[in-house]
Amino acid sequence: MELIDDPRFLRGIALFNDGDYLEASDLFEELFFEGVRDEPDFIRIFLQFSVGIFHAQTGQWRPAVERIEEGLRLVAANENDRGFDLVALAAAMNAGMKALQMKQIALWPQIACHTRYAFHAQRETGEDQSRTDSAYFDVMSIRRELRWFLGFFMLPMVILISIDLAFSHSPLPLWRRVTSLEDTCSYGICFIAPAILYVAALMIRISRKSLRRPEA
Repeated sequence: MELIDDPRFLRGIALFNDGDYLEASDLFEELFFEGVRDEPDFIRIFLQFSVGIFHAQTGQWRPAVERIEEGLRLVAANENDRGFDLVALAAAMNAGMKALQMKQIALWPQIACHTRYAFHAQRETGEDQSRTDSAYFDVMSIRRELRWFLGFFMLPMVILISIDLAFSHSPLPLWRRVTSLEDTCSYGICFIAPAILYVAALMIRISRKSLRRPEA
């Protein structure tokens, strides 16, 4: 399958144009590691730009500029734009980067295509392919949510339980405390604290998305 036909690539472009730069970068990163021949350098253009804009939105100016500069270098070295207007994209990204450096509000571009093919490829494959793509993105969404759950709930919980087992004193043998969690994590703090952290991270994500939508 050609890169521009891959549902993940099309979805990444749509997310970028909607202002969901972090989610777009997840898809671009996955494609980057799977790419062959000149595909990694091509997809890395969009990866660097999406991550750079995300850094800019979170106030990380230096990483933002570094990522955007790398994307600009990749555009300059690119020999196959695959129908995308990389020159216009690079010019707009460069203008946004200059605005960042001058402490001004940056206006970020959308990814434009010379032809209509890339953005209408899914429609031409029929309803069966559309259902397949929809199911695929449902799986991708679940995988993303699992990463958040593991990172903000399961991992902190394991760390807190490990600390409690290592430093708290109990008459029960260690094997029993590990297998049953008896006399471990007073008042359920090992579960309550990660749950609060996970809910807080979830609310921040929802708030960021709701604030970005009017701008898109």
